[in-house]
Amino acid sequence: MGAARDVVTVTARLTARPGQQGALREALRPLIAATRAEPGCLRYDLLVAGGDPCAFLLLEAWASAQALAEHQKSPHIAAFRALAGPLLADSVVETFTDVDVAGRQA
Repeated sequence: MGAARDVVTVTARLTARPGQQGALREALRPLIAATRAEPGCLRYDLLVAGGDPCAFLLLEAWASAQALAEHQKSPHIAAFRALAGPLLADSVVETFTDVDVAGRQA
């Protein structure tokens, strides 16, 4: 694994179309084990909002930008993208890198 500052964190906020939250959850579920098994995956968690069953969050951490790039090309991500369109009302994906704070050891 690279230094702490090389870690890439991704948040993917996905909003299901009304009535599609169950189908979206089932489409996301296979991604968890497959992604966690990928080289460079440090974290991959699927969360649902307590007050809104249509609001999902994927919280990801990757050892490097290259590991994330390889993940984006994986067969399970391609399969999800192929069926997600009709299920999604909205999606917002943000990528973050660690800030190197003085005194923090990598």
